[in-house]
Amino acid sequence: ALGLAAVQADERVAHLVLPTSVIEDVYAGRMWTRSIFSAVPSTVSSTIILSNNITVAFWCFIGGMSCGIVTTLILVLNGFILGAAFKLCAQHGLLVDLLEFIASHALVEISTIVLAGASGYVLASALLSPGNLSRVDALSVRGKDALCLALACVPPLFAIGIVEGFISPSSRIPMWFKILLGASLFLAFWSYLLLSGKKKAVDTPRERVKPAEQSTDTSLEEELRRLHGEEKTEKA
Repeated sequence: ALGLAAVQADERVAHLVLPTSVIEDVYAGRMWTRSIFSAVPSTVSSTIILSNNITVAFWCFIGGMSCGIVTTLILVLNGFILGAAFKLCAQHGLLVDLLEFIASHALVEISTIVLAGASGYVLASALLSPGNLSRVDALSVRGKDALCLALACVPPLFAIGIVEGFISPSSRIPMWFKILLGASLFLAFWSYLLLSGKKKAVDTPRERVKPAEQSTDTSLEEELRRLHGEEKTEKA
């Protein structure tokens, strides 16, 4: 929204955040993706996309160690660039072309980066609000959850790298198929996260009951021993 509003107010803002080649292609009335993907083999472009996305996700995660400042900057900057690109394309009649290109991968790609940002904020919470624990102990505990979130980003990033490198730029694949694929990947991604999170929430209370049960059993045994000892004393 910020990038969109900024370009709406002054189109020159797009020059500050978008590459010159992108600006030139948009002003020429063509999508920059065509020149990029036509010059680079799909395998190479897919690898570059994967590497870039993993780098962004990694810094979103590790940026939590800056109390979330770096994570926030990365998320805001990427959102700003996306908004600026959308508005610039819309102003030059390329919005439909942009939507066709991103239809098969954008939803999952954005969701994955947001998830990586969430993992960074989990780390940040250990530093900013450790509760009754020391910050080191809080990092040790919450760091495991943060790492699980970060690792959950890896499989979808691989999938998106393949989709964006081979399917998204293809003019032979109809737009309806790209939309269907993007929606399916999006639903699969969030279904997996929600179901796995629900399973963890169900399993956790059971694990916490066991120590309580053991503690109760131990207390009963101690009480029986004490009573048995008193009986022996009275008989003596």
